[in-house]
Amino acid sequence: MTAVVGLMADPGLPAALARKVRRDLEEELHRRVDDRTDWRVDVVDETVALDAEGGIDLVRWTDQMSDREDWDMVLYITDLPRFERGRPVVAEVSRERSAAILFLPVLGVVRLRQRVTETLARMAGHLYRGAVDTGSGGRLVTRDPDHPEALNALTPLSGTTSEAAASSEQIQSGGPWATVRLLTGMVQSNRPGRLPRAMTKSAAAAAAAGAYGVFFGSIWTLATDAGVDRLGLVSVLAIAAMTTWLIATNGLWARRSGWSSRRWSALDNLATVLTVGVAVLMIYAGLFVMLLLAAAVVVPPHHLTEVLGVAAGPEHYLKLSWLAASLGLIAGAIGSSFDDDEAIRNATYSRREAERRALHHRIDEREDRD
Repeated sequence: MTAVVGLMADPGLPAALARKVRRDLEEELHRRVDDRTDWRVDVVDETVALDAEGGIDLVRWTDQMSDREDWDMVLYITDLPRFERGRPVVAEVSRERSAAILFLPVLGVVRLRQRVTETLARMAGHLYRGAVDTGSGGRLVTRDPDHPEALNALTPLSGTTSEAAASSEQIQSGGPWATVRLLTGMVQSNRPGRLPRAMTKSAAAAAAAGAYGVFFGSIWTLATDAGVDRLGLVSVLAIAAMTTWLIATNGLWARRSGWSSRRWSALDNLATVLTVGVAVLMIYAGLFVMLLLAAAVVVPPHHLTEVLGVAAGPEHYLKLSWLAASLGLIAGAIGSSFDDDEAIRNATYSRREAERRALHHRIDEREDRD
C-alpha cells in the first residue's frame, strides 16, 4: 500500500524546510505512523492565497485542492503565526478533508528541522488514523508540558459557527516557553538579515559620519577618556535610537484594531522590535569592523600617540572605532528617512507577513473612512 502526502509551503523559510525534510518525513511516517505503508511525500511549489482576514482558510483551501486526487492527504507549512485562547497554535487539522496546516513560528529556532519533521508526522498520523502518538485513550500523548516538543491534545474550535471551525481541530503548544518559542520563530521568519540590504542610504550616511569620526582628533581624545561602560551606554543608545527611528518612520508599529487582540498586538510589535534590532546590530557590527580597518590603515600609531599624549595601542584603535561606529549609527538613523519605505517594510517581514499587514492596513483605512 502506498500513501501519498502532498507537502506545500509558503515561499522563503517554509519552502526551504519543506524540501529539506522530505526524506526525513518519509522515514518518520514509516517509523511513527505505519511501517507497512510505503510513504511518499511530494513537495509542491504552490502558494495558498490569504483569506479576507489575512489567514489561511483550511476548508476553502482544501476545496480548491479537490482535483489533487493522487494525494491521500495534504500538509501546508506557513510562516504566519497563530494565537488562540492565549496560547500559540502549532497546527490546524481537518480529518474530514485530510488536510492540515503547520504554523511554523511556534516551533522556535532550536532544532527546527527535526521539530518540523516530527510535527508533520504527528499531523499526518492524526489524519491517517485519527490520532497522533495514540495512547490508550486515542488522544495525543502529551509529555512533560515544559518539554520544548510537548503538544497539547487536539482541541475542537469553538465560539464560532463557521464551516472551518466545525470541521477543524487545533494542536496548541504548552509549557511556559511556548510564547518565547513563538516570538523567536516570528523573528526568524522575518529574516532580519535582509533589512540591511534595503537601507543603502542609511548605511552610506552611517559610514560617512563614522569615517569622519575616525579622522577627527577630538573623537580620538573622547574615545580614549571614555570608559568601557560609557562607550557601552552610547552603543545601546545608538542602537535604540536607530531601531526606534526605523519603526516610527516606516510605519512598522502595528496598532490594535478589530483584527488584533491586545496580547497579539503586543507580541507582533515585540517581534518587530527584535527583528529591526537584530538588523541594526548587524549594521553596527559591519560598521565597526569597517571603521577599525580604516583607522588601522590610515591613522599611523605615532600620530595617534602624539595626539593622545600616551603610547597608542590596539585598545585605542578599538575604542576609537567603537565610538565612531556609535556616532555613525545615529547619523544612519537620519539617513534611513531617505530610503524606500516600502522596501524597508518588505525587507522587515516575510512575504506572507507583509501580505497580511498590507491587507489589514487596507481594512483599517476603510474602517477609518467609514
